[in-house]
Amino acid sequence: MIEKSRPRSRALACFVWACVLPFFWACSKAPKPKPNVLWIVVDTMRADRLGGERGLTPYLDRLGSRGVVFESAYSHAPWTLPSMASMLTSLHPKEHGAGGRLGSFQALRKDVSTAPAVFARAGYQTRAIVNVEFLKEKYGVTRDFESLDLVAFNNNVEVRNAEATSAAALEFLEGAGTEKPFFLFLHYFDPHAVYDPPQPFRRRFAAQPDREGGEGRTLFGTREHMMALRQGQLQLTPEWIGRAARLYDGEMAYTDAEIGRLLDRLGDMGLLENTIVVFTSDHGEEFLDHGNFEHGHTVFDELIHVPLV
Repeated sequence: MIEKSRPRSRALACFVWACVLPFFWACSKAPKPKPNVLWIVVDTMRADRLGGERGLTPYLDRLGSRGVVFESAYSHAPWTLPSMASMLTSLHPKEHGAGGRLGSFQALRKDVSTAPAVFARAGYQTRAIVNVEFLKEKYGVTRDFESLDLVAFNNNVEVRNAEATSAAALEFLEGAGTEKPFFLFLHYFDPHAVYDPPQPFRRRFAAQPDREGGEGRTLFGTREHMMALRQGQLQLTPEWIGRAARLYDGEMAYTDAEIGRLLDRLGDMGLLENTIVVFTSDHGEEFLDHGNFEHGHTVFDELIHVPLV
C-alpha cells in the first residue's frame, strides 16, 4: 500500500502548482489577468464518496465534468496536520516536520516556504477559512496567509457547519475587490466525526431514530457517544457502523450542496470563469474496512485515497 502511494505522494500540491504557476511567468504584450484560486478541502472525505451510484456529490460531479478528475490521488498522511502541511508546502511530512503524536504535536518547520507566501509574492490577496485546531497559527500551516478566519473545534464549542463556512467564503469574496486576484483556502469540517447531518439529509440517509423515540441530534450524534466508543464503553457492531456510514454520507451530501451554493454564487458574481477551483480532502475515514474506525491509524486506501478535482 505504501509503495503504491509513493509515486503519487506529491500529487495534490503539484497539481495546484502546475495549474497556477504558468500564469505567473507567461509572457505576453497584453497579459491576461491573473486567475483567482479557490482551493477547497473537505475534511475526512474518502475518494469513493465522489461520484458513483450513491449520488452524494452532484455539485462536485458537475465541477469535475468541467475540469479534470484524478482517480489516483493519495494524501501524504491519514490525519490532518501532516496532510495539510504537505498540501501547502509540496513536501513530505518528514521534510516539513509537521505532525507528531497525541500530546506531542510538532509544528511546521520555520524555514519551509508555503503556498500562500508564494501567492502573496505574486501579487495575490490570501485568506484561509478553516475549521480545525491543527490549522491554528501555532502549528505553522496557515502562518503565511494575509488573513485567517478560524473556528477551532473543541469539546465545548460547536464547529462551524458547511452553511456557515460557505457564508464566510461569500462574505470574503464579496468584499475582495478586483485590484488583486485572490487565493482562498477553504476548509469544510462536516464529514468528520461526529456524524450529525442536518435535515433533510439526515432523513434521506438514516431515516430511523438513533434510539427509541429519538429525533434529530440524539445520542448517536453526540461527542459523548463518540468518546464512550473510543474508551471501549460501547461496542462496534455492524449495525452501528452501518448507521455511522449512512450519517457520514448525509454529511457528505450536505457539504456538497453547500459547495454547490458557493460555486453558483461565484458564477453569479462573474468570478467563476477566471477562477481556478481545486477540490480535495486531507484524508479519508474507515468504517471497519480493515477492522478499525475513524482515521489516523493506517495507510489503507480508505484513509489516504482522496478525491482530487
